[in-house]
Amino acid sequence: MVKASVRSGLYTEDTQLTEDVLIASLGASRTAVRAALQALAAEGVVFRSPGHGTHVRHRPIRLALRDSAVAGTDQTVTLTIVDQRIVPTTPLLRERLRTDDDTVRMVENTYSDGPETIGVRTAYFPRDVTFTEYSGPADMATVAVELFGRPLGWIESEVGSAVADEHTAKLLGLPLGAPVLVREQLVVADDGSPIEVVFDHFRADRVTFVDKPV
Repeated sequence: MVKASVRSGLYTEDTQLTEDVLIASLGASRTAVRAALQALAAEGVVFRSPGHGTHVRHRPIRLALRDSAVAGTDQTVTLTIVDQRIVPTTPLLRERLRTDDDTVRMVENTYSDGPETIGVRTAYFPRDVTFTEYSGPADMATVAVELFGRPLGWIESEVGSAVADEHTAKLLGLPLGAPVLVREQLVVADDGSPIEVVFDHFRADRVTFVDKPV
């Protein structure tokens, strides 16, 4: 309940959370409240300081579940290309992209909120599509038209969890093996043909997903 209040903005950054107020508002015991605050401190949601109490560290970045970066959210998140190259086509990519090509193009991007990197986006698409350098806010409806030349149809999204490998941990500034949120997406044009396959990895302590009504 406390974490949801932080996500919603009810408890803003630096808000002090006092045990007595939480006990009264949640109808919980002091033992339960202390255990909850300790767990939230371990997750990085709050910080506790002797003599100063418990304060909210920061509100998580809220990203649109069914889009790429900032559509439908209340943060300014930018997407920047950090690598692109031709790579072998795996059976999964061959099936999802409906291609018989032996190679596809891979583009790796970072999601940033100001100076902080909060996610890594790895996208695969036909090798004949080329990208110039890109940096800024992004939504897939714009990307589909401007970079792929096709109107967006829909996006299939699946969310799970994993631990950060060495490459991902380095980009996100996390310890090796830290928990990350994983979002897999298949982006489809309005004619039903696939545009790209995407694998996103986000800092679990900094990102939540929002699915707003359309």
